[in-house]
Amino acid sequence: MPTTVHHGLIDPLRREIAAETPASAGVSVLVAAAILAASSPDLLAEATRAAATTADRQFVAIAAAHVAGDHDRVDALARDHLLDHAARPLLVWILDRSHATTTNHGAPR
Repeated sequence: MPTTVHHGLIDPLRREIAAETPASAGVSVLVAAAILAASSPDLLAEATRAAATTADRQFVAIAAAHVAGDHDRVDALARDHLLDHAARPLLVWILDRSHATTTNHGAPR
């Protein structure tokens, strides 16, 4: 279950997205929140609904693979995504964590 600190962060981020943040930034914020609250699939579902572009949908799929611990899929999806789209800072973070997990034989950083 996500901690109270995570819930305290996620709800204000949702309100910010609804009020002012551009769509792609909103997807990034939802993905970040989903990763922080990995036990809450609702956030990835919300990011999927908010993803209006191919790049956003691919990004959410990469994040979902990361949350599921499917590091091979993270690499494959990210490789394909990066052929056509710039790297987002959060995507770089996901790839770094994914590589660290597979390099350290399952021990997350």
